[in-house]
Parts: sequence; C-alpha cells; structure tokens
Amino acid sequence: MNGVNLGNWLVLERWMKPGIFAASGEADEIWLHRATKSAELEALLTRHRDHAALFGIEVLNEPIDWLTYAMSPSSRQAKDRSEARGSGPIPMAFLKRFYRETYHRLRPILAGNQVIVFHDGFRLGRWRDWFVREGMRGVMLDTHVYLVMAEQFPLFRLIPDRWLMGWYRLFVRWNERRIRRAARYTPVIVGEWCVANNLVNRTPSARNAVYREVAAMQRKAWSASAGQIYWSYQLRGNRAFLPTIDPQSDTSRLDPWDLTHVWHAGWMAGGGSGYVWRR
Repeated sequence: MNGVNLGNWLVLERWMKPGIFAASGEADEIWLHRATKSAELEALLTRHRDHAALFGIEVLNEPIDWLTYAMSPSSRQAKDRSEARGSGPIPMAFLKRFYRETYHRLRPILAGNQVIVFHDGFRLGRWRDWFVREGMRGVMLDTHVYLVMAEQFPLFRLIPDRWLMGWYRLFVRWNERRIRRAARYTPVIVGEWCVANNLVNRTPSARNAVYREVAAMQRKAWSASAGQIYWSYQLRGNRAFLPTIDPQSDTSRLDPWDLTHVWHAGWMAGGGSGYVWRR
C-alpha cells in the first residue's frame, strides 16, 4: 500500500501554510482558534478544507507528529503554564488503556475488513505481542520515520559529508529491522516519511542525486512494512508542478516535503517506485 498524507488539511501547521496564520500571528491551530473570532475562523477553515478534489482519497493519514510539536514554540514555553502543568511524553500505560478502550468501542461498529490503525507512540519496539494478547484483530501499528531524526545527535555536525549517506543507510536499516520485528505480531505501516535531509544543504551541487538516493533506500526499506505514506501531498497550492524556483531560495526547503514536487523533479518517479501518480 502506497499513500500520501494530506498534511495541513485537518490539522493546520504554520510552517506548511503561514498565510492562514498571518492575521492572528499565532504559532499553531490551538491558539489560532483562541485568537480568531468564530465567524472569521469558520470562513477561513471552510475555504481551506472544503475542496471537492480531496474527497476521493483512498488512504488518508493526517496525524500530529513529534516534529510538529518540536518545531512549535509552545513545546518550549507554554502560554498558559497552569494548563500545561504535568504535560510530557505519554506513558505506555496510558496509551494501552486508551487503545484498549478505543478498540472495544470501534470494532463492534466497523466492518470486518476495516482496519484500526494505532500510532506506536515512537516506541515501536515496546509493543511486541501486546495487541495479540489483548485479542485485537484488524489492527495495524503506525510508525513515523524521518531522516532528520538521524540528525538529532550532538555529534552529527562533526560527521564528514562523505560519511553522511552511510549514516543515513545505517539509520534506515535499523528502522527496517525494527519494523520487521514488530510485524511478527502486528502489521506495521510507515505512516510518515519523506526525503528531507541536511546533506543537501551541505552539498547543494549534488542535490538531485542525494534526494534520489535517499528516496530509493527508504522505498526499499519501507517495503518491509504493510504500507508507506509520504508526508505530504502538496505545499504550493495550484502553482506549476515543476516550478522555476531557485534551489537556494527560502521556499526550496519545502521541496522534499512536497510529493508533487518530488515526483515531478524526478527524485522518486519510475524505476519500480510503486507509486502511481494520478491527478
């Protein structure tokens, strides 16, 4: 199964479409709701979300991920300290209780061929046979893997450019092994991934070659899963599919997150990629 996330459709993220937040100046959707009058907000979101082209999508994935949280100023300083008191990583015990209750509410009203997807809480290796022991059928685990996660180590900047691709390969292979181990008990999908990486910033002349190589290595590795869903579909609205954007411009940072651009730039098209492009 190959799919694409409709990022910024159901859950707004300022970095993906800053214009929506221009009037309020807020950092995320929670504070956009609090800072905007109801009538104005309804009109804004209706224009943003009610698009007929979106309603024929077979695989839809629109979660909130760790990157969204980490990039938000609210992750570093809460505007309402009393409201934020006690926040932090969600304990496994809480997740298991929540997933158990969710399953028992949904399974009786869903068709037998409908699958319930649970996020791994960024702890894929911790679940093992828990869903099996709970007697849960028709479930999948959703894991998110980004190359930028491999760059969150203090010594990353000290790695020579010529070694970085090897570092990415090690990271991808490690995650492939984790997926295979988890899938012994419960099917796993890679619910978010993309070709974004910082090697292209350090070696801009090799930009296209780097993107093609990281795309190929991930596509091959994620084939160990039950499906892979790219983040995200499109970030540039109805602009030309192959825009004449200077690779050094500020907007070029969005390119690897935009499957429309990735595809038409030739970073992932053809060669058994598994994706079938339809407009």
